[in-house]
Amino acid sequence: MQITTKQLKRSDLSFVRDLAYTVWPVSYALIITEHQINYMLDAMYSTKKLEEDFDAGQQFYGCFKKEKLIGFITFENNHPGSKQMKIHKLYVDTLSTKKGIGNALVNCAKDCAKKTDMNEIVLNVNRKNPAIKFYQKIDFIIDREEIIDIGEGFIMDDYIMKYTLPC
Repeated sequence: MQITTKQLKRSDLSFVRDLAYTVWPVSYALIITEHQINYMLDAMYSTKKLEEDFDAGQQFYGCFKKEKLIGFITFENNHPGSKQMKIHKLYVDTLSTKKGIGNALVNCAKDCAKKTDMNEIVLNVNRKNPAIKFYQKIDFIIDREEIIDIGEGFIMDDYIMKYTLPC
């Protein structure tokens, strides 16, 4: 399978939105309610919100099979005002999991972190999400727990995971 990874432009954000709306209902069906899935998708993946994230400096990268987006990652440096990179989003099309796409996207973030002199990468992951095992396999560790009130009576019950870049 020929896969290419490239930085996404603002004009590519509709593809990110479409993939999120495809992946989330499958990935989170056993973790959170359908109502919360829809609420979070609307809050985090509306075209307006993605454009705001892009304009605020989040970098978007995607993996493509031919011309089709099959995975994406978003991150930003110095979050919050430190030598930390924060991964905000990482999703792979459910038909393309376990094919190295997630690794390619995280490696892209690691490369960008090294080039910009970051010393660690952090991310949030739901404490019931099987992706925890993926992150642990690629040397992320659970740093702490965090509960975030996201409105409408919903919370995010997460682990904060981190990866320390080699010196």
